[in-house]
Amino acid sequence: MKIDYYTKRLLSENTLAIITLVILTMSVFGATWFFISQYMSNRKSEESLNNELIGLNRKKDLMEYKKRVLADEIDLDEVNQILTQLIPLKEDYFSIVVALERLSQESKFIINGYTILVNSSTPTKLVLIVEGTGDQNTFLEFLKNYNFGGGRLITIDKIDFNQESYIGSKITLNLYSGKETSVEPMAELTEEDKALIRTILSKVEIEIKGEENGYEPYSTKKSPF
Repeated sequence: MKIDYYTKRLLSENTLAIITLVILTMSVFGATWFFISQYMSNRKSEESLNNELIGLNRKKDLMEYKKRVLADEIDLDEVNQILTQLIPLKEDYFSIVVALERLSQESKFIINGYTILVNSSTPTKLVLIVEGTGDQNTFLEFLKNYNFGGGRLITIDKIDFNQESYIGSKITLNLYSGKETSVEPMAELTEEDKALIRTILSKVEIEIKGEENGYEPYSTKKSPF
């Protein structure tokens, strides 16, 4: 492009002004970007502090709530430890054997063997058929304590009791794992919830795994209710 004499003269006379304008424009854009970045950083810091404050308030509410429910003979820390044992995050086949053996000893219903139903099981539920020997009294005693008595949460799908020979009775059981088990005061426990927790505390006899010493024996106190 050819620039005429007038334009050259105009550019020559205003070179300083043009440079100053360019510098000012870049400074404005730079300052704007800096203040936007600073604003976003402050917003993130504010959100982080707010979340930390919310977390501290929740911990404070939890501590206050724990003190209140202690008056009802319910220790939330103890309950959460028990729930973690009843429904472990990862399936533990050793605890299944221990649970079945404990139920067998307490009820006198002799468990001869069990079969895992792989097709019916899921990542959070193990289905198995227990075959055992025992009369009506021992069988009923087993059914009375199976839910929590072995140290694992167990439900029953099917019962096949042999009333003639008392041999070869079969029970289809479900054992659960892989769920987060905790009790926190997101919503306060109802009286029905407290009654269920007392029932669990009175029935469960398990071993809570210690952080340093491995397993340490644990036996729940009898509920005064």
